Amino acid sequence: MSRIGVQGLLDAMPGVSYLVDRRARIVAVGALNWRNFAAENEGAALANPASVVGRDLFSMIDGEDVRQSYDGMLRRLLLGETSPLRFTYRCDSAVTRRLMLMSMSAVFRRDRPAGVLFQSLTLDQTTRPALPLFGAVNVRQALKAQRSWPIVRVCSFCARVLAADGRDWIDAEDYYRTGGSSMRIRVSHGICPECVAAGPEEASFPKWRSPPSPAAHPG
Repeated sequence: MSRIGVQGLLDAMPGVSYLVDRRARIVAVGALNWRNFAAENEGAALANPASVVGRDLFSMIDGEDVRQSYDGMLRRLLLGETSPLRFTYRCDSAVTRRLMLMSMSAVFRRDRPAGVLFQSLTLDQTTRPALPLFGAVNVRQALKAQRSWPIVRVCSFCARVLAADGRDWIDAEDYYRTGGSSMRIRVSHGICPECVAAGPEEASFPKWRSPPSPAAHPG
């Protein structure tokens, strides 16, 4: 398929869609939905699709174990070791609690895997009082934070937060309810033990979340 054909396909797909090559370099994105989703999530720096095309996908993923998880899924798809993958995950903004469905499929050229197509659909979303922990500005500031500041670890799949005791992963609302702060902290992303056990590449829906009706909020 030509580059024009690929772009037209991505633009026509619902939700947020993008294509990466075998080196995990982003080669095309569904422009309109990409811009809209970035605007809804304080992502002005990424709102222009041209600013992400050509970038390494892993440079946009926070957390070494999260990058390793996606790297493993990409490798299995490109090696033909798995069928297309589907799993739910949370993608919250400060004022929105959002459940999404990720689909990852190998794309072939001349019968050989040439890349991976990503599509994220919004399954359900609700507004809530602002939780600065999920604000894009907070995350960017955390990258420049002092190393002496405490790290608050957030699971990239279920959006739960590692409690101060270092043992339990709790909802972000409970993090604030028990005295958690958004000031003078460093936000870091990882994968909680429950999501590791569920294995997003192993099942359509991880154990931590029952799937709502996909018709609730089309992506």
